[in-house]
Amino acid sequence: MFKLIPIIAVFGLLLFGSVAALSVDAPSNVFLYGQEKEILVKITNEGSSPADFSVKFLGPVTAVITPKNSEVQPKTTTAVIVSIPADGKLAGETYKSTIIVESNGNKTYNEITLHFKAGQEAPAPEPAAPGFDFGTAASGFFALFGTSALAGIFTFENMLNALLIIVAAILLIAFIARFVKRLEAKK
Repeated sequence: MFKLIPIIAVFGLLLFGSVAALSVDAPSNVFLYGQEKEILVKITNEGSSPADFSVKFLGPVTAVITPKNSEVQPKTTTAVIVSIPADGKLAGETYKSTIIVESNGNKTYNEITLHFKAGQEAPAPEPAAPGFDFGTAASGFFALFGTSALAGIFTFENMLNALLIIVAAILLIAFIARFVKRLEAKK
């Protein structure tokens, strides 16, 4: 029986161990009208330990990133400013660009579409296309019960992670039960 304790401890650490997980929020479309545009990229540490990160920009122009490297504390959000210069030679063109946030060997890729426009003035923003937003649906559902504070917890990624944890726990219990049954059979 005491031989099982280290095995259970190792599985517990693997199953419930905390890893710094970063989520990145950046705009998907950027319109450049003959002048430099600064975009705000929010980096959130959803883990329980501080996370160092670095930011890179891949695109048709060289962007200035402030700060390029930093650290974000657990359960907090930090902002990075990406300054994208407008290049007159690219007016009328649309390019796909990527913001890469690297932390502890993990990379998060955010694709951004750069729209280079001629002129100095931006038109009025277009209304967002209608579609299903899971976060809004969860917010509406929990608002019925007066617990809208829980709405941010129920994202697709968190629900998928919860499902994987449940499956892993069931497999662990089945493994332990089978292991104990074999030990008892040998006696």
